[in-house]
Amino acid sequence: MQNLSPLQRVRQAYTEYLALSADDIPIADVLLSTYISNIVPIFPERQWLYDIGAPGTSKTEGLRPFYSYPKTKGVSSITENGLLSGYSGDANDDPSLIRDLDGKVLMIKDMSGIMCDNKNKQIKIQGDLRDAFDGECSKSSGQAGLRSYKARFGVIAATTNAIDVFNEENQQLGERFLSFRHYRQYHAPEAVFLFYDHVFEKSKTKDIWRAKFQETIHTAINEVYNKLIANPQLPVVPGPLLEQVKIMAYILSQFRTTPIHGVPVDAEVGTRVLQQLMDEAMSRCVCDNRMVVDESDIAIVRRIVIDTLPIVRRRILMSLYGKGTESPVLSTKTIEKISRATSSVLPTMHQYHYLQLVQEINNQQEVSYKLNANIRALIDKAGLMAPGIHLPTLLINPVKGV
Repeated sequence: MQNLSPLQRVRQAYTEYLALSADDIPIADVLLSTYISNIVPIFPERQWLYDIGAPGTSKTEGLRPFYSYPKTKGVSSITENGLLSGYSGDANDDPSLIRDLDGKVLMIKDMSGIMCDNKNKQIKIQGDLRDAFDGECSKSSGQAGLRSYKARFGVIAATTNAIDVFNEENQQLGERFLSFRHYRQYHAPEAVFLFYDHVFEKSKTKDIWRAKFQETIHTAINEVYNKLIANPQLPVVPGPLLEQVKIMAYILSQFRTTPIHGVPVDAEVGTRVLQQLMDEAMSRCVCDNRMVVDESDIAIVRRIVIDTLPIVRRRILMSLYGKGTESPVLSTKTIEKISRATSSVLPTMHQYHYLQLVQEINNQQEVSYKLNANIRALIDKAGLMAPGIHLPTLLINPVKGV
């Protein structure tokens, strides 16, 4: 492993110790590049990541090596007053979590509990995080007065798909997180049983391989960090690849915008997500001992873009795009069936029509929609619907689908 790049060594470790599927292995790339871009000051934007998957999909084991790194602040969960406490005593005794986050990565072991909590608490936690994203925030209370904080930090939070419910209702508030999703493909029982066998065997030597796993991750982080601190230089991004990332930032910002109480709204501009995606590409490039971003880096960016879309919206986009050279005309009933939405997709389609992403075709019986040709052309130029590691594939079970 001496001649392998830090990224290659980390990928090998995830493959060996966690036995992840080919579709899940890119989490190694995403975690390393996200972590590095958060602790090295030359990367201009904060990287906040949801690590999304059902219980038992190795999220905790995948994050575990990062928890013990000195630049990590790990918590099991977070309360509505955890980040900004509103403490009324001496400022030096302020227990606000943000006071210990500057230059670090906040890792939240389980964000799912928040999604099941009181909605006002959910909004409070997410609101404080949004306020802190740009590096400066403040909190005013009747007892403590106004307290201001400065802290540039990253966030990596493990959660289940419950996060999609919150995002579907609150996307218009301005999302700061990108996402990676585990276990997107159908796994036959036999494959699941083999994974069980792996977990059972690894449990016998858990302390040993966990220590090796941690050492591999820490060594990789140290190597990349020290190199970038000694020579703070970002890699070159070729023009055509930069153009693809710009398109992906636009598509993501448009298609993840949600209406407010069913009323279409203007989409986010996408400048923040553009910089986040660029940082992911450049960080991965450096972690692979290169100074020119290439297609392998952009492939990971495509994966992040697809995974950041809530599942229903990803399915809607894929169904609107279709499988041939022409986008199909789909009724709302068909879209609901394909997306397997538990509620009407009509407000979403009205939102997309308002943003001129789709054409609205009025038939006598029902309203149908078709992806606008210019949007399809942009998707093609970015390779978002071309085969690759970014798309979940339908292998066996038609129920799993897209």
